Parts: sequence; C-alpha cells; structure tokens
Amino acid sequence: MRRMGVVVGMAMLSSLFGCGGSAGSDGSDGSGSDASQRADTTRAAAREAFPAVGEAVEAASFSGSGGGRWAICGMQPSPSGAEYVAEIAITQTNTGSSDYPGSIESALTSTGWTVDNRTGEVVEASKDGMTFRARYGSGGINLSIRSGCLDASKDVVAKLTDEPADKLGVAPPS
Repeated sequence: MRRMGVVVGMAMLSSLFGCGGSAGSDGSDGSGSDASQRADTTRAAAREAFPAVGEAVEAASFSGSGGGRWAICGMQPSPSGAEYVAEIAITQTNTGSSDYPGSIESALTSTGWTVDNRTGEVVEASKDGMTFRARYGSGGINLSIRSGCLDASKDVVAKLTDEPADKLGVAPPS
C-alpha cells in the first residue's frame, strides 16, 4: 500500500514538472505526424515573416534562402522534447540600425504576430504557439522562429535532431 502511494506521488510530481510521459501540453503525442505538422507550420511562417521583415528594413541581401532544423528543448538538464527552428540572417540593409526596431515590429504586426518584447537589440513576437526573435546589431539582423517544444520520447527526439537541415527557400530581396 505504501509503495503505491509513492508511485502515484512520483507520477504526480513528474507531470507537475513536465517530466516523464510522452504527451505534450498541446495534446500532441510526439508522433511523426505531429512533428511534421509543426515543421510545416514553422516553415510557412518563416516564408511569410522573413521576407516581410526584409522588406521593412530594406534588406539588400540575406545570408542565403534560410534554413530549418530540429533542436532539443524542454526542462534542463534532462531535455524532454524537440522544437523546429527556422533561421535566416539579413547581412546588408539600406536602413539605419536605429530604424530596425520599429520597422521589424511593423512588419510582424502586419503579418499577424503579437510583439511581446522590444528591448535594446531584440524584438520578440508570438503567433499560434510559435516564437519569433529578431536580434540586430552592426553585423546585420538574425531572424528565427521556434515552433514550441514537442514533448517526445528520447528516441523520437534523437531521430528528429539527427535529420539534416532543410532549405526554406526564402526569396532574396529584390
């Protein structure tokens, strides 16, 4: 009887701290279809938001067409999931860096993002469970979108993070 109480107590603590089990807080089960849907949604958001921000800051060049990959996430030191991360860098603009925050914020709100944080060299926004981050300085602007952590077994996380990076196909500025 005492052992059963300990097991139940540990299970409750595990769920309280986000450990154990494979069910995500969003009802996902960590399956391949959940992961594929998250990656597709994040890629689509990147293909819309990255060019909008590029246009707003009058980007002269991107670092390429953007890339996406799976990264480990969750409670540290024992990660419990993976999230899809889409990234691109704007290497040259025709706008002064003092205009970046307002231009980035305007581009994000026009594409449906909610700006959550705007500080020194960072603008952060959210939309549909995803997080957008623009970090800027004299070397350019780094843009990223994170899908949110998909709770999954260690095997699924290992499989996802072993996948090669994707090309996003973001069109270069015109």
